[in-house]
Amino acid sequence: MNKLSVTIAIALAVLCVATIYYNWHPTSTNIDELELVEETIEITKPKLPPPADLNSPAVKTLGTHTSDNSNPKVAKYLSVSAAAQQEGIGILESKNGWLIDKGESCKTGLIHSKKIKKWGTVHKFEGCMTGISSKVLFYDMIRNSETAPTWNPTIKEVKIIKPLNNNTDISYSVSASAGGGFIASRDFVIVRHWEEIDGWYLMSSVSVEYETLPPKPGYVRGEQGPNIMRMRDSGANTLTFQWLFITDVKGYIPASILNKALAGTLITYFDNLRQHAITLV
Repeated sequence: MNKLSVTIAIALAVLCVATIYYNWHPTSTNIDELELVEETIEITKPKLPPPADLNSPAVKTLGTHTSDNSNPKVAKYLSVSAAAQQEGIGILESKNGWLIDKGESCKTGLIHSKKIKKWGTVHKFEGCMTGISSKVLFYDMIRNSETAPTWNPTIKEVKIIKPLNNNTDISYSVSASAGGGFIASRDFVIVRHWEEIDGWYLMSSVSVEYETLPPKPGYVRGEQGPNIMRMRDSGANTLTFQWLFITDVKGYIPASILNKALAGTLITYFDNLRQHAITLV
């Protein structure tokens, strides 16, 4: 075999080995380099009464989890929402098992936690603030939820995806990183419901699957349990605020780091909510 033949044989062998290696070890692709095509969703904002009409009979009867829409999918979401709200209120109002994790008074906020077999460690936040009525603050939180990232650093994005009735909708949100960046951003799809119950302005929420919002590349899809956020007037221009916070951020994160990060998120949220409330009066 002459030198030319040997050279050609070696070149072919190298090419063969390279091809086999490539097929078994494909190169990784940076997700930022991919052209992602997302479905365009037409977003319709829920029709809410103006602030002056919050005491109207129509608003007083909103807490029904019903709809004139005969769509079985809508009925299913409403049923899931109603069950989650009932479960969440039961946990929030339970008396036993709560431990104080952080805080000294309602002015700075008190964080309680306890373990529940179904959900693991759950958190309850209690705080109070002055200078604003619960009605005004609650109305702003419902009507202007998509602008929350402008004042709430714990959230990066909120979008109302689908109204289900006058006081229930599907929403999508992306949380900010937490724990000093140890916990990356998560995204959530939830069904959200709001009403007035026994003097409380209450919003309940829980994670659901929505066919046009599958998990997105670049985010871990978190799961939110039955959350309850509620407030009521407790004195002259003073309100009491409560939040049952149940979430599974998915992925392996040491419990000590996770619980500290979640507690920090609750405190940060309430501090910024108080500052935001000042702008509403």
